[in-house]
This record gives sequence, structure tokens and C-alpha cells, in this order.
Amino acid sequence: MIEMARAAARGAAPRVSRAASAAALGTVLLAAAPAAKGEDYPAMSFNMAHFLPQTYGGAEWEQWWADELRKRSNGAIDVTIFWAGSLGGAMEILDLVGSGAVPLGVSAQGYFLSDLPVAGTAGNLMMRTHTGPADSLDTWRKFREDPEVQKELAEAGVVELTGQAANPYKLTCTKPVRTVDDIKGLRVRVPGSYMPEWWASLGAAPVSVPLAEQYEALQKGTIDCAYSPLDQIFSTKLDEVAKYAIDLSTGSHLTWNIFMNKDVWNGLPAPVQALMTEVSDDMMAELVAYNEALETRTIEETIPARGMTYVVFEEKERADAEALDTISLWVERLTAQGKGEAAKRLEPILREKRAAFHD
Repeated sequence: MIEMARAAARGAAPRVSRAASAAALGTVLLAAAPAAKGEDYPAMSFNMAHFLPQTYGGAEWEQWWADELRKRSNGAIDVTIFWAGSLGGAMEILDLVGSGAVPLGVSAQGYFLSDLPVAGTAGNLMMRTHTGPADSLDTWRKFREDPEVQKELAEAGVVELTGQAANPYKLTCTKPVRTVDDIKGLRVRVPGSYMPEWWASLGAAPVSVPLAEQYEALQKGTIDCAYSPLDQIFSTKLDEVAKYAIDLSTGSHLTWNIFMNKDVWNGLPAPVQALMTEVSDDMMAELVAYNEALETRTIEETIPARGMTYVVFEEKERADAEALDTISLWVERLTAQGKGEAAKRLEPILREKRAAFHD
């Protein structure tokens, strides 16, 4: 049954209808009448495909979302999360959800820039633009209102229910990095688009290493630095092999989203849609408050307690002056793809955030 879902994402099987996927995967079950203990909510069951292991830092928020949905519906709405790509890998989840093979999925919108060239960069990938998680989520919400973003999501067959916004991305290195000259030649594990170009513009050597392999890469000296929010160092035990956290912030980025199949969403009763929206909004508000406190605690308590050194980067103004302007690159690339009008509408949102950015 899992292979059926994956085959649908690869195009190796015909598009799976909602009814067929429900029968095959048990993803959506609606009772004929509202459950007695669910007040106005019908009894419903959903499967969610998650690309990360349950232990990964930040993944607990999707469990929070599922638990709150169950609690606020008095047990009528149940979501079962399949962790660590067990219902489909990170690059498959958009197609799995869009095709109806699974009703809910969690992956990073930035992985799907061919399908979501505008939506996939909302609150994401623009370097030294979003000071914290609240700024990333604000950009994501404003992008969602744009007609081009709405069109891309509709064509992909999905709606976005949440965005996860991480704490500012910084380097975790095997040696101290204090100046722009220290960045030159530095082998940094950097994923995706825009981020590698930004680091390369400062003289770093971006390296593509799977997330699960960065511990070994640091240990063996294949890379000098990992690149993530500092609070994620410890869930992946990078503090065992890299003892220097660098305070050069490249800003908060939108990390991943809860996607729901568009037809499933449109078929939900209005009270269920309202409840999912409420829980989603509350999750993001809770996440922002939690992450802001977590970053302070990580820097002031966890890093020294784990025997790490928090290194002050001394040339932030020089880095800003010499680094690539990723917003201009984004506008240029979207214009080349025929999305120039959307870029013009949305660029001021990013420029406003960039002007207010601070470490």
C-alpha cells in the first residue's frame, strides 16, 4: 500500500482517486453522522506523511497539531503521523498529497521550486532578510494572498495549512570563524537554492551532504561547518564533533509545511475547516514564542553546558557589503521564468523585512 502511494508520486501509476486512496491507505473516513462526543464534528481519520523522524528538532509541532485537533474535536478527528518518510520521501510528498494518495503531508516547500517557483520561496531562502520566526511567517502569510501563489498551490492540488519557521540559521563549525576571510575556503554543508550562492559569494565552498550524513561529514573532515538553527545542533548530536557555534545569522527561514489535498480540504464541513485553521494558527503562534525562548536558552545555557564556544563574528557589515543580494537574484530568476509580475508585487515585502533585519 505504501508502494502504491509512492508509485503515484513517481507517475508510475494512474492518479489515485480520493476514494481509492482512502480504501488503500485508510486516510479519510467520514462517519455518516456526527460523533456524539465530537459535538458538531463528524468522526474523521487522516494519515499524514512526514519526511522527518519524530525525534528531529521541530517535528514535535506536527504532533502538537494532531493532538490539539483531536482534543478540540473531543476525539472526533484523528490524525496518524507516519514519520521518517515511511509513506513517501521528502521529494515525493507534494505529489502524494496533490494526487490524493495521502490527504496530509509534511515537507519543505523549498524542495519544490519547479512546481512552486513563487510559493516555494515564501519566507524562505532569502539570506539576512527575516530576523526571526515571526518575520518568516509574516512573509509566508502575505505571499499566500498573492494570486500567483494561489495558482501554483491549486495546480499542485494542495492547500498549505501551516508553515514552520525556524530560529535564525547559523554555522556550527570544527574551528572558529570570526571574519569574512575565515569564511573563504570554508566547506559548508548548505542545502537547496540561493543559500549556496550566498555562501559562495563570500568565498565559502558549499557542499551537498544529506542531512543524515552531516555528523559523519564533520567527524571525517569532509565539511568544516553545518548550517542550521543552533537549537538543532543537539537533536543531531553535532556538538560531539563541532565545538564552535558562530553568531553570524543569515536569518530565519520557513522550514516545512503541512500540506492538505485540495479536494479533501474542499470536501470538509465548514466547522472542520474552521477548526483546522484555528489549530494551525495557534500552532504557529505557540511555535514563535517557544522558538524565541529556545534560542536564548540555547545560546546562554545549552552551548556552554555542552562544552561549545559561541564565537562572535566580527565583520557583519563587511559580509553584508560583499555578499550576493539573494532578493535581486530571486527577482531575476522569476522574471526569466515568466513570473516577473509576481516578483514585482512581492519584492517590497522582502525588501521591508531586509531593511528591518538585525542579528
